[in-house]
Amino acid sequence: MRFKSVLGAILFILFASIAAIVVFIHTNSFGNLITKVISDLSLKKTNTHISIRNIDISLFPPGIELNRVKFKKNIGPDETLFAELGKLGFYISLIELEERKLTFGEIRISDSVIDYDFPKKEEKTTEIDRELINKIF
Repeated sequence: MRFKSVLGAILFILFASIAAIVVFIHTNSFGNLITKVISDLSLKKTNTHISIRNIDISLFPPGIELNRVKFKKNIGPDETLFAELGKLGFYISLIELEERKLTFGEIRISDSVIDYDFPKKEEKTTEIDRELINKIF
């Protein structure tokens, strides 16, 4: 009888711990913590600013979903790349789980805006262009 109560207590603590971890992963404070770690690493390694609102764990298909990801990279003095991704999901298939190697079977991006500012090149107008402009105006 005592064995069943000890086993039940251990299982209860295990399930409660898993539930607490899942709830914590869905909070904004965990998203802020992950954002800080990822931002610091990306800023040091690639001079890129990244922020993530929160993180969800998907069961079917199994994977991780990053919500409201913002990405900013200064490529050159007049060149910048800004992207805001509504949802960025990394999913693995069940076959890949059995092979004991971590590869992403699918990457989904939804509700996205990408803004790329590129340097303007000075173009000289040719004689044909001037004639066309004079005809129009």
